[in-house]
Amino acid sequence: MKKTVRTALNANLSATAVAAKADLVLLPVLPASPFTTNPDVDGRSGIQFVYDANSLIDAYAAKGRKANLNIEHAYTNGVEDTRSRGYCTSLTTSERETDQGMEPGVLYGWFRTSELGAAELAARLWLYTSAELRGTWLEESVFSITKFLGHALTNNPATEMPANFTADTETEEAEDASSGAGYTNQLTAETQLMLLSLLLQYLGLPAETTEDQAAVALQALINEEASEVAEVAEVAETAQGMSAQAATEAHANLTAVTEQAATLSAQVGALTAELTAKATELTATTAELTAARAVIATAQSAEAERLVFAAVDSAIAARKATPAQRDALARIAKADLSAFNDAMSAAPVVLTAGTETVSSGSAAAAVELTPEEKAYCKSFGFKEASFLRAKQSARN
Repeated sequence: MKKTVRTALNANLSATAVAAKADLVLLPVLPASPFTTNPDVDGRSGIQFVYDANSLIDAYAAKGRKANLNIEHAYTNGVEDTRSRGYCTSLTTSERETDQGMEPGVLYGWFRTSELGAAELAARLWLYTSAELRGTWLEESVFSITKFLGHALTNNPATEMPANFTADTETEEAEDASSGAGYTNQLTAETQLMLLSLLLQYLGLPAETTEDQAAVALQALINEEASEVAEVAEVAETAQGMSAQAATEAHANLTAVTEQAATLSAQVGALTAELTAKATELTATTAELTAARAVIATAQSAEAERLVFAAVDSAIAARKATPAQRDALARIAKADLSAFNDAMSAAPVVLTAGTETVSSGSAAAAVELTPEEKAYCKSFGFKEASFLRAKQSARN
């Protein structure tokens, strides 16, 4: 079944001119279709993204709610500054508007910026944009983009940040609000234990730490990082009234914290990719082992069947049983082959060569079954009268 997901993809503002039309600003939304991400640093490098520009443009035009322009995907990444930088009025391409200097094949959007957004763009505080999208997996490595949901200004391009997925069970309201729970692959118990072990190593916690305790420690680390960012932001705000040198130092501190957060995010992405690969390898090995066990079981069953009928046919060849008794004796031998072989070894010959039936006569009265022969008949379900006739025939 195809799975619908949502993702964030970035475009470079520095590589594309920011044009203006009246009070609107033209920003890049997506590279020309098809495209991939940087294979050196991005976990989605094996995925090819495709889209039809006209379909996206028409779908957005038919949508009543406009896509918000924020910073760093504030609504899904927990960014404190959720103030709007504007909203998208429409999507467009160079084919639709030939006089705006747009690159061929690239999807753009006209944005009506807020005062804050206009000021930040004018000051070139943000170098990239990142689209929030929804789409469908066409194949295992081909993702088709079908909806444009929102846009963000960012300084962390797609190749340096993990994919921002949300589950396909979201409601339309959750989709429009750019919110939702993270999309995760279902992991085996072994993989979950491996992830927990690596997380404990990263946090410097003992191996006996529980998941709840690890979650508390991780949240404490996140809170500590957030506190540092908040402190630096407060310093940066205070620096507006300071000298130019003090303001530069505050900005340097903020940049350092941002780089640390980006590094941690990249490490988590690499760790997730490694664990997923190991889980896939374990699944393949388990499948091979199951197949091998099935082959061995089939061979063992066939060998057991062969030994049973070999023992029965040996008894028939020794004239201790008739061919008509072959299937009945086989059922007895299957229950306990060792006991069957012992019984056949001790059993007397009951048939003359080339004879399976005997005639009854007066001589039969002179022949009697020994206690051992009676026990043999009882063990294997033979009628004593039939056994007696066979014994008489053998004497004659």
